Amino acid sequence: MKLSLVFATSALSESVETRINDGLIIGNRDYYQGKQVDEYLGIPFAQPPVENLRFKSPQKPSPWTVLETQKKKPLCAQDDSWGLPTSEDCLYLDVYTASQDYQNDKKPVLVWIHGGSFTGDWHPDWYTGKYLCPTADVVLVVLNYRLGAFGFLSMQDNVISGNMGVRDQNMALEWVHDNIANFGGDPDNVTIFGQSAGAISVKFQAISPMSGTIENPLFKRVGVVSGQLMTWNEDPVDTAQSFAQHARCLTDFNISSRRFLECLKTKTTEELVAASDREPVVQFNWSPVIDGEFLLDPPTKENMGKPGRLDRFEHFLTCTTGEIAMGAASIRTKESFERLLAPVFAATLPVDVDSPQFWEELEEGYLENGDPDSASTDMWRSAYIYVGMDTAYVRYILEYGWSLGQTNTDFHMANFRFNPSEDIQDPVRVPGDWNEPWHGDDLMFYFGWPMHSGNGTESDIEMSHQMMSILGAFARGEPAVPTGESWPKAQPGMNSMIIDGPDDYFMEENFRRRHMLLWEDLIRKYPAN
Repeated sequence: MKLSLVFATSALSESVETRINDGLIIGNRDYYQGKQVDEYLGIPFAQPPVENLRFKSPQKPSPWTVLETQKKKPLCAQDDSWGLPTSEDCLYLDVYTASQDYQNDKKPVLVWIHGGSFTGDWHPDWYTGKYLCPTADVVLVVLNYRLGAFGFLSMQDNVISGNMGVRDQNMALEWVHDNIANFGGDPDNVTIFGQSAGAISVKFQAISPMSGTIENPLFKRVGVVSGQLMTWNEDPVDTAQSFAQHARCLTDFNISSRRFLECLKTKTTEELVAASDREPVVQFNWSPVIDGEFLLDPPTKENMGKPGRLDRFEHFLTCTTGEIAMGAASIRTKESFERLLAPVFAATLPVDVDSPQFWEELEEGYLENGDPDSASTDMWRSAYIYVGMDTAYVRYILEYGWSLGQTNTDFHMANFRFNPSEDIQDPVRVPGDWNEPWHGDDLMFYFGWPMHSGNGTESDIEMSHQMMSILGAFARGEPAVPTGESWPKAQPGMNSMIIDGPDDYFMEENFRRRHMLLWEDLIRKYPAN
């Protein structure tokens, strides 16, 4: 590592450099609370997936002599880009390091995989290591991967095999393994973590044979933040046909995969994004497929629990209490509660939503006063929030825990309950004691958004510092909270660390067990017709 001074934007700033396998790179040096953090932005981990590489698996980048990595690269092609530039040429990653001695340090490494339903990014402005790295004393890698059709179109053949997006992630992880020591990181102590679709991605990486063996894994730890149902496309050719029609390539699709690919190569990025976005997001049509290499078989809990898969790694699972709280303000009565939840249950749970007895028992079990006839608006909203957390998140934590249990693999678990202040909420919420932190609210604290935005309260800032320390502790293999509260592994009994706020932590045994048993009983008594 070398340090120099460069004149940029009329201010004197520090420039740093390091040599990686592909050549010399030049980055920036910054400071937080007197601690240095170096950042290298826009490092290529693969060749640009354009022209003849469009819809192909990623290829290793060509070497260079000197490369400036001082500005972020565009997000991968998508429709809603958060006001940031996008491009098909997007296979880059950012590295942030707290190391002051690249050659001799071996700091824990965190690799972030963003969410966004496999079709977009989600709050990319939050993801920086400026605060996390010096606070937790770690190295952070933030990676891009192809989205929508660019990342997940598949003809189930060797012309368009699919899984480009998750293979991008995997190639980035290989890059980390091969290069992170040049930033003071430990290639044998890498934690991958992601939220929402990023958490699903993390789970796919954790079961893929491309992630190494028990003796020689590609990474060491897995952080699943608000991970839902494992989604994969069971009929990708049907999705491809629909996409072909929207892209005006249906005639070529009907002739051969090769003709279809050639037609797609004639389309602009904007045309393909528009066609890709015609596929329903809620169906996760753009998601991984079984290809015999990255994904061997359906990611059922039974297959995920097979030896040599999840047992290669250590695991950390979290959820926020208000995972679906964004819709709760519209709940005021029994009628609105049932009207909003009935179609969701019909699509995701094997229960008879037309049974009055089902609703009566469900509501008695979730309402604070246990009485649908006298429940207040706030009680209905709170019940809705907890039903959503249990059925869309806790349910899948339990399934993942079951898979881990097949190989006696333990995990740690946390539930985040701290509401961000109004000044950093996005969007600002309807006030009320019933509200809970939304899906993704915890991320702003992991990455230092209260400080970065300049709008965080003292409580927000302290919560962020503590969440970064918690993340760093997991990356070291020593899960801990600042108060020293004992944090046993989740199994047996589904023990969960409850995070209520700064210095406010406690262990809850049998987390959500009563309500999950209630669901087992309801599904048994009121099966779908």
